[in-house]
Amino acid sequence: MDIYRLILNAGLNINWRCIIYPLHIDNELVKSMAKAGCKEVSLSFESSSERILSLMNKKFKREDVRRISEMLEELGYLRLD
Repeated sequence: MDIYRLILNAGLNINWRCIIYPLHIDNELVKSMAKAGCKEVSLSFESSSERILSLMNKKFKREDVRRISEMLEELGYLRLD
């Protein structure tokens, strides 16, 4: 959040993109990213299998990916056509 505030406070008119890990992502963060010029988000998850995620020692669950995908879709980052 600090970097997004810095971008906004500096009046930078930049476009950027990122890859996010699906943990500790909330609506406030996603909206701040959009306000700060984020135009493209890739959601990094290796599997939708709970078993595989656990074996890979991932700290997120399939439901986290779903929830974050829905947030991204609401802001136009993700289109499920």
